[in-house]
Amino acid sequence: MHRSHGSSVAESSDARRGPDHRSVSSRGPPRAVHRAAVRNIPRMDEGPVRLTRESLYEIVWAKPMTHLAAELGVQASILVEACRQLDVPRPGSGYWTRLAYGQRPSRPSLDPRPEGSPHEIELAKPRSGSAGSAPVVQVRTTLRNAHPAVETLRNLLVSDSPDRDGMHVVRGESYGAIVRVTDATRDRALRLLDALGRSLAERGHALRCQAPQRMYGSHALEVDVAGEVVALAIVEPMKQRTHVPTPAEVETQRRSGWSFAPRFDHVPSGQLVLRLHAPYGAARRSTWADRTNQRLEDLLGRVVLAIEEAAVTIREQRREERERERVYQEERARRARAEHLAQHQKALGDDLINMATGWSRAESVREFLSAVEEAVPAATRCADFTAWLAWARSFQRSLDPLGRPDAIAKRLEPPPESAGDASPFWSSTSDPR
Repeated sequence: MHRSHGSSVAESSDARRGPDHRSVSSRGPPRAVHRAAVRNIPRMDEGPVRLTRESLYEIVWAKPMTHLAAELGVQASILVEACRQLDVPRPGSGYWTRLAYGQRPSRPSLDPRPEGSPHEIELAKPRSGSAGSAPVVQVRTTLRNAHPAVETLRNLLVSDSPDRDGMHVVRGESYGAIVRVTDATRDRALRLLDALGRSLAERGHALRCQAPQRMYGSHALEVDVAGEVVALAIVEPMKQRTHVPTPAEVETQRRSGWSFAPRFDHVPSGQLVLRLHAPYGAARRSTWADRTNQRLEDLLGRVVLAIEEAAVTIREQRREERERERVYQEERARRARAEHLAQHQKALGDDLINMATGWSRAESVREFLSAVEEAVPAATRCADFTAWLAWARSFQRSLDPLGRPDAIAKRLEPPPESAGDASPFWSSTSDPR
């Protein structure tokens, strides 16, 4: 049967990658398994859902965590905690990207748990007023007794001269401006941050405006959630508006037939955008903005939940990073030990060959000297011959390793790498320990 060019290219590509490529891609579950797991994701419309370890394992490997959480109606952090409690492995970084490109990456098996460990967990949509629901955040109409971080920002904005666009800017370290507002939106932006800071404080978190750590450094606006830091920024974006020619530009156009007037002007929009700066995927949403039918005042409760969700994810990512570093260091140490042992084994072999060669040379010299003594009668030997023969016998003994039996045997285990011994091994009578 004739095969298409595309299939030939694909097969030749697989052939170039070798058998390892096919073995790796065959370890993951086929697409049919993923589709079946997606269909089996429980619905929470009628109340809480109780999941076994096996069912939780299947659904977290069927969809990205954030998508799965949105479908279940819970926070991703709740699913992460459920996996932790039931000891269910989760997809690592890059898993869904590889899957999207048609690969079938491997996934760890679900190992059995000890007797008495929980094997089920109940998930439920958060009720109004529960810890998982968005809190009601009240925005005050005044900045009297403002949050300390907001007070710091207000002082910075008041002392700052506006730029050519009329913006007051507090610059951040890594993410650009942490506050960028005009006179018209400055107080509102600060009141929003004040309300956010108070709501976070009620939940045990801290909003901080960090001063620069060095001269000419930048400030940082961040939230501390149980030791994990999530950065924030509130800015007024610019909007594009068709440029209206000035009288001078009109006159230039009339006289010369051309003008350098811009086509558009960029002016402050009068709206605000609140951004959460966290690693990719740490929160389902990281940007909230004023819209025609919504204002930031109505979204601050969701911002609080997103900050908490991002902190949980960051903590999990840091744990995974520490685990990867631990595994890497253990593997590095194992390879170093193996290399050290291989060097020691080679040194032992070289030493054995050297001793055998020395013994063979010593035997050859001994036989030669015996032949010389037989060939030269004692009556005809002069003083120089006698001295030379004595030296030759001494030299022959120095070649023979059997003359130093205490130095023949060597330790089979390699010396410590920190022993500082110039020799790659030591004998049984020269143990540096």
